[in-house]
Amino acid sequence: MRGWRLGVISILLILLILAVSACGNTQNQNLQQQISVLRGNLIIKANGSGRVNFEADAEVNFGTGGKIAKLYVKEGDLVAKGTILAQLETDNLELALSQAKVAAAQAQKAVSQAEIGVTQTEIALTQAQVGLTQAQSALTGAQFNLDRIHAVGDLKDEIMKLQMLINATEVNRKQASATGNTAEYKYLNTYLIELNTELDKRNSDLQKLLAKDEYTNVAPYEIMIYDPFQQTYNLGGQTYDRLIVEDIQLKQQQVTLAQKGVESAQQNIGLANQNIDVSKQTVEQTKLTVDQANKAVVVAEKQIKDASIYAPIDGYIVDLNVREGDVVSGTGLGTNKLVYILNTSRIHISAQIDEIDIASVKEGQHVIIHLDSAPDVTYDGTVRTVSLVPMVNVQNAGVVVYEVKTDFTNPLPASIKLGMSATVDIVTNQRANVLLIPSRVIKEDADGNPVVDVLVNGKTETRKIQLGLTNGIDTEILGGLSENDILIYTRTAASSLGMFGQ
Repeated sequence: MRGWRLGVISILLILLILAVSACGNTQNQNLQQQISVLRGNLIIKANGSGRVNFEADAEVNFGTGGKIAKLYVKEGDLVAKGTILAQLETDNLELALSQAKVAAAQAQKAVSQAEIGVTQTEIALTQAQVGLTQAQSALTGAQFNLDRIHAVGDLKDEIMKLQMLINATEVNRKQASATGNTAEYKYLNTYLIELNTELDKRNSDLQKLLAKDEYTNVAPYEIMIYDPFQQTYNLGGQTYDRLIVEDIQLKQQQVTLAQKGVESAQQNIGLANQNIDVSKQTVEQTKLTVDQANKAVVVAEKQIKDASIYAPIDGYIVDLNVREGDVVSGTGLGTNKLVYILNTSRIHISAQIDEIDIASVKEGQHVIIHLDSAPDVTYDGTVRTVSLVPMVNVQNAGVVVYEVKTDFTNPLPASIKLGMSATVDIVTNQRANVLLIPSRVIKEDADGNPVVDVLVNGKTETRKIQLGLTNGIDTEILGGLSENDILIYTRTAASSLGMFGQ
């Protein structure tokens, strides 16, 4: 191919030299060409190159290691998404799952028992608090009873002492009268009056005290009777050394017992609080055990799930690298891919379009596709997506390109393969039945307006024109020319040698 091109170039150079030699000074002479203004269709395209890509593919690997027990597919099979592809032996995994579930159930039972223990200790605390309240109430009552006995006993002691003084004073007063001791008699008589006054006051205090509701039945008041023969005082036939209706020592013992009851209840409360803390710690520890056991269940379930692989997409099994009985490692380690699935139901061309043309490319535009493997065949397509970000240009790093995906709209060739080279012509705009002229005949006047040379009545005149769309070769004329007008295109002989018919 390269030798043929060199040969052609050599022939062209020889012809060019002969033409220049033959023309001599005529190389600068102008040559004219007449071109008719005609109607036609104008098509504007953005072109690019790319490769054939399938819509979806997937590499499938096991999520855990083990021995392959069953293969459900073979290379070339068409599978639907979700189809089981292969399965590992799961006896050990299922045993591990069963053990993990048992451990989780036992841990949960331990939590329930620990929570019951917390409830029981809380009940014990409540009972201890009730016991403390009762003990404090008993202590209050016992102390009150003791205080009442002390109050009554103290008054009766004072009354008894006063009565004994009164009796003794009366005896002494009688002796003073009998002996004629007037001064002693008068003193004892005055003293006796004072003692009786004090006795009346003490008796009145005792009656007022016993009249109170809280002192009902504490100490019935009776007048003491003096027995001159025994020289003692008695109340209701009983002899008293102290006027106490109830035994103070017994009441004191009751107070002491009540105080011990309060102390015991307080100790019970402290012990119950300690038991609650221990029980709550036990609950937290058992909950941690439950969490660990549940995690073990999740891990075991995942391992069983990962022991089977399923098709993540619809497609063909194009590569199968395992057989039944093979031992594989988790996540496909040690292999490139265990199963490779390719979805061939939808194929597209991923093409690179220059930044100059990308602004005019839109979704849904018509595309003409050429495959390098079938250069004489064209395929119709449409633009599916236009990337918003540039991609790496592997051919020229200095040129910015964007990816455009195009779909085929007609039947695909049976021989189409992934990665085949292709070119695309995207129809970005077009005009039908419009006036067209070659772009090369357009010039500019001194003011920069587009003009052409028109043949009118055998003479050439320059005319301003209004331009429409152009594809670089042909240009649409919107005004200034009519169909079948004759244009004059002037070119030099030298340029004509280079143009060869243009």
